Amino acid sequence: MKRFVIFVAVLLLPLLAAGCSPTSPGKIAFVSDFEEPGQIPFAYIVDPDGGNQIRLDQCHYFLQWSPDGTRIAFCGLEGEICIADADGTNLSKVKLSTMGYLLNGGPSWSPAGAKIAVVGAFPQSPNNYIAEVYTIEVETGETKKLTDTPDIYKYGPSWSPDGRQIAFAALKSGPPDYIYMMDADGSKQRLLTTVPQLGGPISWSPDGKKIMYVSRIGERGYGEIYLVDVEDGTSINLTNSPDIHDCDPAWSPDGRKIAFCSGKYGEEQVHVMDADGSHLIKLTDEELGCHHEPLLAPDGKRILFSAQSPSWSPDGKRILFSGSTFCRPGGSKWTGWSSIFIVDIDSHSVTDLIDAGPGDYWGPVWSPR
Repeated sequence: MKRFVIFVAVLLLPLLAAGCSPTSPGKIAFVSDFEEPGQIPFAYIVDPDGGNQIRLDQCHYFLQWSPDGTRIAFCGLEGEICIADADGTNLSKVKLSTMGYLLNGGPSWSPAGAKIAVVGAFPQSPNNYIAEVYTIEVETGETKKLTDTPDIYKYGPSWSPDGRQIAFAALKSGPPDYIYMMDADGSKQRLLTTVPQLGGPISWSPDGKKIMYVSRIGERGYGEIYLVDVEDGTSINLTNSPDIHDCDPAWSPDGRKIAFCSGKYGEEQVHVMDADGSHLIKLTDEELGCHHEPLLAPDGKRILFSAQSPSWSPDGKRILFSGSTFCRPGGSKWTGWSSIFIVDIDSHSVTDLIDAGPGDYWGPVWSPR
């Protein structure tokens, strides 16, 4: 037994000497206009305790960490993919074409981190775009078009965990929406399932056996969370709550749980459930945004807190999310400012990373390691 203890201690010495721990807390990326509220937002990186903040570049909503957590990719304001190291250095930009275009949905990294899948939507007329799936070589910036079906509008590509396939959403002239799959080189494209109306991005389960998506149901368009089997295309409804809006689902690192937002429109809260839809737990409360002062609408009614965009910590013990209509000092009396929070899954305790000052914060993502 003594030999075993000594052996383990020797293994841990390099980690302790370097000030590291076996489980890294990771980094957090987000978008904010706090430096110039109401103006063009920037992407930022920060430690989970709010320290070591780094500003990257102007960006849209979409931020995605590389699988090893060493790089961040996001959509720039001029139709380019921006890629930077986790310390903010080595920022590069890649455009798919000299033509103007939109990036429809966020970037998706290949598991090895060598490529990024995106959708470029190129204008054919003021109200008509052709959207195709591309890959970008991270080191060289070389681009490759994988699809060539102008009658199908693609968006939200998602790379499989084994790197062999890419799934993407699509529509034609209107509902329904479709989820397609193809090999990573663009070959063997096939329809996986048809959805009345998709309500957000699609994502692979960590084991690569299922794809998660949100379907909008009924006249009110409330979201329901579904899983579709990638082998036989059968779908199951995990939430089955027709009078509640379920949205923004995110897999836990081990694939055993799913975090998502659920509630009435504008009052969604962070919830966690098992991957089969069981053991539902509500983690946040509608009153969270009012611990500074009540936020009131012009008619005098209290505006309740709404949570969005949950993202798991690397160890699966905490969830990062943004919150709207938060009564942070410096905000408008009628609208407040949005903020970024971390909730502990076991204790349900919530930490506000911003706490004070102007500006909105949204789209937070926790690095995978």
